[in-house]
Order: sequence, then C-alpha cells, then structure tokens
Amino acid sequence: VTGPCYFYRVMPVDKSGDTTTYSNSVFAGDETCEIAATATPDGGITKTFTASTNSLFSATLSVPTGAVSETTTLLYTLHAPGSGQTPPDGLANTEMLINVTAYRGGNPLPDFVFNTPVAIQLDYASYAVAGTIEETMAAYRWNREDQQWSTDGLPVVDHDQVNNRLVFTTTKLGDFALFAQPSGEPISQTQVIQDSSFEADPSLWQQKSNNLPFVICDNKCNYSGASEAHIGEHWVAFRGGMQAEDAYVRQTLALPFGRVLTATLSFWFKIPVPSKSGVGTLSVSLDGTEIFTVEATQANATTYSKFTKLSFDLSDQVRNGRIQLLSFDASIQAQDESVFYIDDATLTLEGYLIPEKRAYLAQLSK
Repeated sequence: VTGPCYFYRVMPVDKSGDTTTYSNSVFAGDETCEIAATATPDGGITKTFTASTNSLFSATLSVPTGAVSETTTLLYTLHAPGSGQTPPDGLANTEMLINVTAYRGGNPLPDFVFNTPVAIQLDYASYAVAGTIEETMAAYRWNREDQQWSTDGLPVVDHDQVNNRLVFTTTKLGDFALFAQPSGEPISQTQVIQDSSFEADPSLWQQKSNNLPFVICDNKCNYSGASEAHIGEHWVAFRGGMQAEDAYVRQTLALPFGRVLTATLSFWFKIPVPSKSGVGTLSVSLDGTEIFTVEATQANATTYSKFTKLSFDLSDQVRNGRIQLLSFDASIQAQDESVFYIDDATLTLEGYLIPEKRAYLAQLSK
C-alpha cells in the first residue's frame, strides 16, 4: 500500500533460529494514509480518497458513529471494470469505478455489512459525463451472486450537477460505478480504418521497408504473378532477405467525437514461410501499446499456414475523440526467410456521438 499505511505480520524466531507461525496480519496507518481509513464503534469518520492515476474524480466516505461493531479498516481502490462487468443495457460507463473493501486483522471481509448506512460522495470531472444525460446518472453496485450491476440499496441522496457531485448511501461494500443514459446518435458497428483492405489508396497508409520500396503488395510481388491476398488483389507482405528487415505499415486513426463503449480490432494473418536461420517477429500496437506479437517459428507457421482472423478487444485503449496510431511492425534478422502476411484490418466501434462539440466544451468549462 502506498503512503503511510501498510499491512504487516510478525514471524517469531526461537533461540535456535527456527521460525514459528506467522501472526495475523495487522493494518498500520494514520489519518494521512491515502487509500485507507479506520472506523471504530464509538466514533464516526469522514475520509476523502483521491486517485493518483485518474484525475476524473475523488470519493469521500462518511461512516457514522455506531456503523461498525468492531474496529474496521476500509480500503479504497480505483480500478477498471473486471471481466464481464459490462454496463447495464442501454447505459453508458462514466469511467468512474471504485472498490471499497472492509478488513479486520488484515483479512478482507467480502460479506461485510454496516449496522447503519454510510454515505459515499463522488466528485467527478465534466469530461467523465460528456456524451451522457447527466440527470439520469445513478450509483450501481456489482452483485457477485447475480454477476450484474444493481441499484438495490443505493439511494441517491444528492446529485449536484452544477458542482459535479453525486452522493448515495449503502450498507454493503464492493465495486461501485456510476452509469447514465447516453446522449447523441448511436455509433453502431462503425469502422474507422481507411482502406482497411489495402485496395483503394496506398497513400492512406504509412509504409516503410529497409529492403523494398513498399510492403503493400499486389500480384507483381510474386514470381508466379498470382495474388496472395485474403480478399481482393492487395495485401501487406513483410519478407526476410539477405539484409535485416525492419518494416511497418501504419495509419493514424481519427476516432469519432463521442463516447466509445466497445472497440474491436480484427485482421487476417498468415505466416507462409517460417524462420530458417534467425528469428522473425511481427507485432501490432495502438499508440505504442502492444496488442499482439508472434515469432515466425515452425509451430506458429503451422498454426497460421492459412489466413486466420484475429480479433482483440481494445475498449480500454481506444479513447473518445482522440488521434491514435495503429501500427503493424516486422523485425526480421539478416539472411532469414520469414514472411508475414496481413490483410483486411478493421477497428469497429460502438458507442454514442456527442451531438455538438460546443456542448462538450461547455461541459469541460464547468
């Protein structure tokens, strides 16, 4: 745990140097601890937690006197939604998701219930609700048993849209999030890569090779004169040779101005020739974050001996209204014969457009 707070255990050592049983875990900290607070039966507490990794919001936890029967440590965490924690149908994620867990003796209490309701206040930045109808915002808790978000037991007691603040009460802890109805025109199966099949205009792609004038090929790339594209007549070919090869094909993507809920990158991939005397590697990245990498081993060449469709969920990487660089890169050692093929690359988005940029800028000015 960062800051002046941590859990520790004591391990006694006898005279011979042998260790004995560890003690229970104990929390140590004070009021300056950034992500934890201690509640006692005879005293209430109010603690504001801020997220160093996300400036969009802060959370304030208010525990009244008598809410706990024993001294209890409350640990706050900001995190991304877990696997399967998709927004409820028809609602947009405001990117505000926290976890509050109760501990005693250093051990988590997943089924902990307060004696009386506690208040959680979320202060959020205007950007977090851009593309949503703010007055529809509500607090949700992840129900582990039903594996879904629910508003049960989370009454909203105050929603100050001028100061971007929502307060709700709860007797249970766990994962909490704010969701709202989206505003604007739906983005449904919108494909944002231009010339995704490499057929229309090679100038829409940046391409570079140490050894060849281009990597977007047609039938002239082959001695046989036959096209090896997945569909159509053009495809990307990264080829090894006498000289080391560092090559790429890239495109700068202008994403829709709105709220992206899901983003899926798909492309067709093939290794027609594996490495013989070295190692050839292909990698795919978005804004420098690696999505996929593969070496041209014999085993991988067998797996990808025919064009195979690969798909990746980029919902956490694609950002609303941003410019992002999609890159396919190949690195092949000298005198290696590795070959990689790529064709029909798509980045498909679903979400909601913000009707007017001015409305978005007005939100930011709050």
